[in-house]
Amino acid sequence: MKYNSLTRRLFLQSSGKTLLALPMLSSLIPRNARAQAMQIAPRYYSLFLPYGPVQDNWHPAATGMTNTQILAPYSGLPAYEIAAKNLSASVNGPSYLFDQKFNPYLGKMNFLKGLDTREGGHHYGAGILGNLWGARPDEYTEYTSMPTIDHIMAYAPNFYPNGGVGYIPQIVAGINSSMNSGEGFAYGFSNPTKRTGPVIRMDGIYQHNPKTLFDSIFSGYVPKPGKASTPIIDSIISDFKKVRDGRAISSEDKLALQAHVDLLAQLELSLNTQTELSCTVPAAPISLPGTAPWTGPTNAKLQVQLINDVIFAAFRCQISRVASFNLHVHHYSKLHIHESGETFDTLKVNQKWCSDNAIFDIVQKLDSFIEANGKSILDNSIVHYSAASGPASHSQYSHPCLLFGSGNGQIKTGQFIDYRMQNLAANKNLGNNATGLLQNQLWVTIMQAMGLSPEDYNMASLGLLRSVYSPTTTTYGEFKPLGGTNSDDVRYVQPQTIAGQKLPLL
Repeated sequence: MKYNSLTRRLFLQSSGKTLLALPMLSSLIPRNARAQAMQIAPRYYSLFLPYGPVQDNWHPAATGMTNTQILAPYSGLPAYEIAAKNLSASVNGPSYLFDQKFNPYLGKMNFLKGLDTREGGHHYGAGILGNLWGARPDEYTEYTSMPTIDHIMAYAPNFYPNGGVGYIPQIVAGINSSMNSGEGFAYGFSNPTKRTGPVIRMDGIYQHNPKTLFDSIFSGYVPKPGKASTPIIDSIISDFKKVRDGRAISSEDKLALQAHVDLLAQLELSLNTQTELSCTVPAAPISLPGTAPWTGPTNAKLQVQLINDVIFAAFRCQISRVASFNLHVHHYSKLHIHESGETFDTLKVNQKWCSDNAIFDIVQKLDSFIEANGKSILDNSIVHYSAASGPASHSQYSHPCLLFGSGNGQIKTGQFIDYRMQNLAANKNLGNNATGLLQNQLWVTIMQAMGLSPEDYNMASLGLLRSVYSPTTTTYGEFKPLGGTNSDDVRYVQPQTIAGQKLPLL
């Protein structure tokens, strides 16, 4: 048989490039290698709804829940059981505030019920992110001032590469021009890069105008160069054509090669038409200044969605990983409504406005962009939507909480979980005020999902004085136990132990 070096060389060259073009089969890669190869840094976006009891309108119906034991019997109390179920689509959607529009996202959602902050504390908002005394430090002098979890994550060591150079560590947005000084929300160190100094409101970075917010993030930003086109695939197709049109190949092999060429052509078309992995800076939004405290903006829907646009762009370009948004979008009288009287229906309508226009808007946007690991930004993020009040005005039991996204697989999604103790007779008599778990566990769960360890967020490592109400140094934040007959032993089971643990079932 005559040796044909040209044919052999062409075959080896084509075979090598063919192997290069074959897709990586992730199912054949070891699990730990897959995680390393496809790691995407998760993002955190907190949206907060001030005022108002929303419990019954927020959560799905409790039908079909299954109990799970999370703690053994303790000090005469029965075993601690919580209830949970998987979310499933329905004609009306999971709840009044989150109707059928949210059905496509049920697998990416978690409704959490029974998360408490105890006691006294924030009255309105800051406690949702961990600073229990909120805007009223004079009323709650027993609490140590705490930076909120968005600030702790943003300035944790190694959270951003290269010490954060080229990144916007933390974005704080709102609607009202003086909201952060009128009502506490985001708090942090006065010297954030060193994580030292007094803890203050984040007024210096607080933005209410989408144009100003955009300029603060993208002014002077130079996008990283995009990936080159696909010359490797083009050259593979060219070599395949040479082999296909050669005299030495059989007609059957020609058909097989042609089928593969067609497949590669489709792949090439797909790669050339998909969204660039590099960042394209969007057009600047129009200027919409915020309003004075307690009033709503002239065009609340546009202002909310433009702010969402800017945060979506910052996440997509990976300029920032942490953002918070205070949704004070309506006049004070439309949101600050107590649970009695005809005005309660006004509260429901305005709270639904927030879920329809602010929450659904950002969920759609974050889920529309697929990243290098094949997941959407929503999948690679944790969107945390919460409200100031529990089942009654200014109640700190069972704050409504809704999470979207898994933080790139860090938490399990698609669930409704009620963390209140299900099998305690005293709890049944308390109704919606029944004992649940401390919200400290939610904060720990979120921060660990974002890559932090206890050394990044416990009070001792933050250099803060620990009061007598602090949990152990494995957790974050403080809580004040109740006294008297409704004692801490009844309200919370082993609070010092469990406050530093991740939430069960997530």
